[in-house]
Amino acid sequence: MNATERSVPPSLPPLDRPRRTGRHVHGRGLAPTGPRVGRFHLLNRALTNVLGAILSFEGLFALFLYSNTLKYFFPPLPVDETALLLALGGVAFSVSIWRHGLYRPGLTLVWAFLPFFGWLTLSMLWSPGRTLAIQAVTYNLTFNLFCLCVGALLLAADPRRITRFFTCVLLVGTVLSMHGLWIYGQYGTFRFYREFRDIAAYLLWGFPVATASAVSLGFAFAAPPGTARQLIGALLSILFAVFLLIASGRAPMLSYAVCLAVPIFLVAPRIVGGSVLVSRVQVIAGLASLGLVGYVAYALYQGNIPYTIQRFFDLWAYIEYGGTAVRFERLSYWQHALAYWSGSPLIGTGIGSFSTLYLSGVELAGTQPHNILLEITTELGLVGLILFAIPLLTALRSVTIDRLKSDPLFLGSFLMFVGLFGIRAMTSSDLAFQWELFVSLGLLKAAPRPSTERDRRAVVGREGTVLLGR
Repeated sequence: MNATERSVPPSLPPLDRPRRTGRHVHGRGLAPTGPRVGRFHLLNRALTNVLGAILSFEGLFALFLYSNTLKYFFPPLPVDETALLLALGGVAFSVSIWRHGLYRPGLTLVWAFLPFFGWLTLSMLWSPGRTLAIQAVTYNLTFNLFCLCVGALLLAADPRRITRFFTCVLLVGTVLSMHGLWIYGQYGTFRFYREFRDIAAYLLWGFPVATASAVSLGFAFAAPPGTARQLIGALLSILFAVFLLIASGRAPMLSYAVCLAVPIFLVAPRIVGGSVLVSRVQVIAGLASLGLVGYVAYALYQGNIPYTIQRFFDLWAYIEYGGTAVRFERLSYWQHALAYWSGSPLIGTGIGSFSTLYLSGVELAGTQPHNILLEITTELGLVGLILFAIPLLTALRSVTIDRLKSDPLFLGSFLMFVGLFGIRAMTSSDLAFQWELFVSLGLLKAAPRPSTERDRRAVVGREGTVLLGR
């Protein structure tokens, strides 16, 4: 003990004690710790965080990611919004990487995907398609690769970046849901709204809302009980569910339902001392699932069936009475995709070839297998499927039950991946338009919360020096 320490009387209260009692440290009156002031500071902090997310790189990236959806709200520009935002985002991304370096786990995932993109480009040599083949290669080497790099090399390296990105995703989902519900309230329909004649808004809006719902459900499930984060996550999840029920998109609604059900199966209940122990996440997810099922059952009983649920019944009737006889439907696409693959099982028929084969030489955008595994297998063969499976498994290696139960950001990332890969990629968009999926794959390589200074340095610097090794 030095002289300075001996000069302090043992009865002197700690420096932060006056703050706990509400008195200013220097005795100048009461410190502003009342309920009203506390709520003001909480609101001010929330607004500051939201504004910071909007003005950050993550806000610019979210604008790019959902540019085709958000262009409805803005006047047309003389240049393509998506290309412009890609250029701006690419510059901002390069500057960030130069300043902070490359994140090594994410770099491993990007390297693992490069052989797949190379094989995809090479398959143009034997593809009968031309216009759609060039478009598919271009989109994969620009949009998909950029989204993968942003997710794996930048967002995954810093939880604060993931938080800002998720904030922007939730803002997009909230704006779309509230405006969609306003349209439904004014006109009694959303899908057939007169300004949506040239676009499939029920999917173009539905999928971003489904992605946002994965984030909100992740916060509602894994956030500490009773916190503002959990409350906001629950309220936004309800808002997104209501919109999806009236929007008529089956795949987005199914994506929401799957994300709601996944936490129930994370871990099996345990029996200890004659009692059944169930995790808090499973209880919340189970109650929410029962609530959704109960609402649908009540709607069926009343005869006021939401249009999205009605389309599921229509799908059942289509399978029972139409099946593969309906030419421009998924079952017909899937059947023909398998037939084309059997003719060239090893290397496939070439990128962008499905439309040419399906329509006997005609290239029509939107004519694709509506299942990326079938698309990859048909057009790139077993070689392409293996080259895609390797980085996919590389990303999934980071998923553990303990981390899903304790990390809201990681649970949101995983639920986003489940909805995008398990539903959207298997039923809707082709590979070239799976931008969000590649972002979610990169987010799966997110670093766990650092516990030591060594964990915080898990990056590769600009000079290439490995700062963390085993």
